[in-house]
Amino acid sequence: VFFIATLLTSCAAETGYEANPEGDFTKYKAFELCTEDLMPVSEDFPEYDNKESRQIIADAIKANLVEKGLEERSGEGSLFVNFDIAVAHKTQRVNTCTPTDEHQYWDHCEVKDMDYDEGTLSIRFTDLSTGTVLWEGWANGILVNRPASLKKAIDQAVQTILKPFMEDKKSSQ
Repeated sequence: VFFIATLLTSCAAETGYEANPEGDFTKYKAFELCTEDLMPVSEDFPEYDNKESRQIIADAIKANLVEKGLEERSGEGSLFVNFDIAVAHKTQRVNTCTPTDEHQYWDHCEVKDMDYDEGTLSIRFTDLSTGTVLWEGWANGILVNRPASLKKAIDQAVQTILKPFMEDKKSSQ
């Protein structure tokens, strides 16, 4: 449930995108969201990847695209929108040292392992008629459970990911 709430509140969040230089986004007036993306594909991290968080992500994508003038509609002439969630458990080894006040040197140092979860949300646009991926954007960062800010953080994450796509519909990188 708390996937993106934690992703974007992480101080180390990174975003990026890739655009097909041949993609002319001005010709698209509608989009279709892949309904299969609403179902979790893995049971490894249910606290992050679940039906509720995926529905909130889908709603945020729809709202963002509608706000930018696209219509939700199935069929020809539509951009097909997929999103993916990936979560990985990681460990980082860090040195922790305690200074002494008296002599201004490090009294005691030890190496500790810090465990954390890192997540990535990616959003992809494909031309339905050709099957060509036109644009993909993503954000990744350290995950921390914060249920109170879930919807707001997901909305911000989706807006951040889609900002380059929505600013210039005929974009290349």
